[in-house]
Amino acid sequence: MNKWIYLIATAIVLMLLLLTCPRSCNKKPGSCSGIHPPIHGVNVPWEVNSFLAETGDTLFYPSGSILIFPSHSLVDEKGNTVEGEVTVFYREFQNPVDFFIGGIPMNYDSSGISYVFESSGMFEISARKGKKPVYIHPQNKPEINLASTNNDPIPSVYYLDTLQKQWIYKGKDVLTCLDLPERKQPEGKALYAPVKPQKASGNRPVFTISVESEEVADLMAYHNLRFEVAEEETNYDPRYASIEWNNVGTKRGPIAGTIRVTFSNENDTVSFLTRPVVKGSDYEAAMEIYARKKKEYEEKQILRYEKEEAARKEQERIERINRLIEARNREIEALQRKSEGMFIQKTVIRSFFISNFGYWNCDEPFSWGNVTITARFVNENEEELKFESVFMAYKSRKSIQRFNSNQITFNPQEEIIIWGIANGRIAYLLNEDFRTYVCGTNQRACTIRMHVYPGLITSREEVSGLLGI
Repeated sequence: MNKWIYLIATAIVLMLLLLTCPRSCNKKPGSCSGIHPPIHGVNVPWEVNSFLAETGDTLFYPSGSILIFPSHSLVDEKGNTVEGEVTVFYREFQNPVDFFIGGIPMNYDSSGISYVFESSGMFEISARKGKKPVYIHPQNKPEINLASTNNDPIPSVYYLDTLQKQWIYKGKDVLTCLDLPERKQPEGKALYAPVKPQKASGNRPVFTISVESEEVADLMAYHNLRFEVAEEETNYDPRYASIEWNNVGTKRGPIAGTIRVTFSNENDTVSFLTRPVVKGSDYEAAMEIYARKKKEYEEKQILRYEKEEAARKEQERIERINRLIEARNREIEALQRKSEGMFIQKTVIRSFFISNFGYWNCDEPFSWGNVTITARFVNENEEELKFESVFMAYKSRKSIQRFNSNQITFNPQEEIIIWGIANGRIAYLLNEDFRTYVCGTNQRACTIRMHVYPGLITSREEVSGLLGI
């Protein structure tokens, strides 16, 4: 009996450990399940940096990307904050060749519909202290500022769950375009608090005018509005009422609730301080209108403040990114001097925080194609080629499609590159040759003669040279 209790207790503990273990591929760089690099020894190289976990660091990469690790942003497998030197492994996958040699899946299912990702930036990241993996502190996440050439706001952020073997939507990134001219925030339309109407005193001169000034336009909402000469006004002369004036102007007076009215003609200009007034039952109706306009004004003030505050924060964010970019450029200046012609062409920074180590991608799903054929692949001697997988890329897109059978789907409007690996050799076909075999959309089966590279592939540069991507 005790033996069974011990076995059950042990099983429960193991199950809890599995459930509470971070779902992050961080055991060893490149060892994630679901990731199958097709060419042994050929992959995207790692960039390796070390820093003290308790102080954090800002890491700059030749691609132009900037990673910010706050202090105490890493924990061990028990959730304890890590201190001491940690090593960060980071690499970016920038084009179809990188996706291919990295063995990265680019498929995404949404509501039962299959799509393929087009990438605006992808990377893998992990970290260790000594030989042990470390993980991300859930309340102190690293910030990724991923350099990109795509300024389209549509792509979203995805994380590759290597246990489920699928990409998980994680939200949107924040775009900063680096090549746009500096733009000032447009000044909003001036807001004027409504002028409160007052009851006519009955013993001061009054007159009526048409109000056109935007400063006091709200006064026109009051029925039977009059302007009463303010008791503070000493320049008013009743004789002015008999003079013909060509122009009338209004603006807010120096005393709250007053309006300065100016009359002018060819010979003279006079100005009086007045108060807007209404009589009798019109006063109650005017006060209801005033209360409504006052509430609208206060709501507009709050909305304007929120917009101005958002604009201020956005400006601070851009200035911060610019400072980081200046520091990054200083870091890579030495590399640029060493490597003639090396320069950063990335014009966009895509910023977001990561909660796990592993594969992250800024992507937009799209439909791969609408033409499907069954292909029989042969070499130049008409010998059949047995591919475990067939790969296809479009020259205009940063994407790749993997077919696990001889049924391949494509978009005939795209410039197509197709390839596979048979007997350790890469066989490929470029767009012009591919179209000679697939000459019509009604063709459902065909034999495709591939070019077989005679040597073993030893670098991604060789793959890129063969495929022209």
